[in-house]
Amino acid sequence: MAAWPTVREAIRNHPSYQGWNLLLLPEDVLDLVPIGENPVTHLFEFYHLPSAWDGVMDPREIPIPQHEPNGSIAMTKATGIVFVLLPGGSFTMGAQKGDPTAPNYDPEAKDDEAPRRVQLAPFLMARHEVTQAQWTRMWTWYQDERDPGHYKAGSAPGGLAMVTHVHPVERVDWTMCNQMLQRYGLELPTEAQWEFGCRAGTTTPWVVEFAQLKDYANVADAAARQIVSSWPFEAWDDGYAVHAPVGSYKANAFGIHDMHGNVWEWCRDWFGNYGTERKGDGLRTGGNTTHRVLRGGGFIGSAQSARSANRGSNTPQFRHDMMGFRASRSLSR
Repeated sequence: MAAWPTVREAIRNHPSYQGWNLLLLPEDVLDLVPIGENPVTHLFEFYHLPSAWDGVMDPREIPIPQHEPNGSIAMTKATGIVFVLLPGGSFTMGAQKGDPTAPNYDPEAKDDEAPRRVQLAPFLMARHEVTQAQWTRMWTWYQDERDPGHYKAGSAPGGLAMVTHVHPVERVDWTMCNQMLQRYGLELPTEAQWEFGCRAGTTTPWVVEFAQLKDYANVADAAARQIVSSWPFEAWDDGYAVHAPVGSYKANAFGIHDMHGNVWEWCRDWFGNYGTERKGDGLRTGGNTTHRVLRGGGFIGSAQSARSANRGSNTPQFRHDMMGFRASRSLSR
């Protein structure tokens, strides 16, 4: 594990982050330790110690995960949150169906997805959705909400793959997620940050062509018919009737998993029309004050619902077994 001065210097001189003069102040790296540069994405990654601490062991003895040669990190019940330092920059958020030759063309684009350029500073985004085990370790308020999910570890929905502690936590509302993350100096990603992390430089409906999507997305397919036969389904069968262990599907070019499908993910913004996203973190300063944004689709929906630009929303107190979240952190500049 490299020392922070060495890591800071490496990041300042790294081509992915040049021009930003990232200082990585103490509040930016609170509770984080460097894992190092991902050998595939060449982005730097960090480990969040509180999400791995079981409350008993000496925190100095928490094992720090290492990258496999293919850039992956093994996820177990004991694994905490791994963050990727995303490079930031200007990108086109949303989608349009009027011009097949223009960026972000998507035949399924909706009126509220009209493309807009957004400028984001570098930020930290979790590689994975928050797992059931991570939630149990980090949630310290009401005991009966330490295991809130409908599909709990040890169950086998539809008689297929067994749910484990590495599956995403669900049935957590926006208020719970926000409260828990703020306690650890973390936050939900803004809608703009989420789409930037999802697209990973792409301008297509998904990060890959539809024919490859079965390797990247957990959406409703033939396996899901074991649960609810009325859902819209894709033709393939991945063996998971509901959500899958985080990281089961291929990562995008940023090394981030499960942005398409698995569970819908809460975002920080109120739901509203594009147009007021502020420079830096993209937080929308206006909009509906009754619904928070949800992104990514889930195991309960079709591939169309898991498009990079597709938007959803619900009230901050709403809970459902298709809704989870991932962590992020904005950086000082």
